Amino acid sequence: MYFPKSITLVGASYCFDGGTTTLTAVTESNQLCHIVLTQRMFANHSHPGRLFFDEYLIPVRSDEESIVLTLLRSASVRIPKGQVEATESLENAPSPIYLDVEIKNVLDGPPADSLSRHRDSIVAFVESDEYLDIFISGAPIRYE
Repeated sequence: MYFPKSITLVGASYCFDGGTTTLTAVTESNQLCHIVLTQRMFANHSHPGRLFFDEYLIPVRSDEESIVLTLLRSASVRIPKGQVEATESLENAPSPIYLDVEIKNVLDGPPADSLSRHRDSIVAFVESDEYLDIFISGAPIRYE
């Protein structure tokens, strides 16, 4: 598997499938790449709670995983021109909005902050014991 020397994060998406998060980046050679952490709430996914780099499943606690985490930690963040910065917080919304913390983090604040939070969240989860537990058990997280 080829990994770039550096990446610049330019976008993120958070899916309502149980939490699949995708980071879109540009490499030093101006190629698009995607880092994906799949949802970890439901067993209907073939790889719940797993890390991918451009559709390549990253082996848990491998050299490849270390490379991807290093790329993420050192990645700069650039919001493409034309993307609108948030002008006010959700706390100022005219009616109450009740959202999951992850979703609120996506919507609240400037896009660069949201992108950095997604990156930090992925790194923290992949380094956690919970990530290893899901891999070992093959089962998603059970929320009660």
